[in-house]
Amino acid sequence: PVPVFHRARLTHSLAANGPREHYLRARWDSDDNGRLIVRAFGDQDSSLISVFTAANALIRLLPYAPALEEDAVVDILMLGRT
Repeated sequence: PVPVFHRARLTHSLAANGPREHYLRARWDSDDNGRLIVRAFGDQDSSLISVFTAANALIRLLPYAPALEEDAVVDILMLGRT
């Protein structure tokens, strides 16, 4: 199946990305207006299984994506059942 990406607003800023596409473990929710919001976990170390189990989304950062400020819109891939 083809992955379905959704658009969500960041609840915090993110640093610029390097030359590879990255997927950050994150948690999405809805704000008071029903808009999708998302927050990446601070520690993205691949050995932290607990962070992956708490994640319900992945934020997609394209290669060389610029730094993003709070409220910027990003692509997210929702995990599990939503």
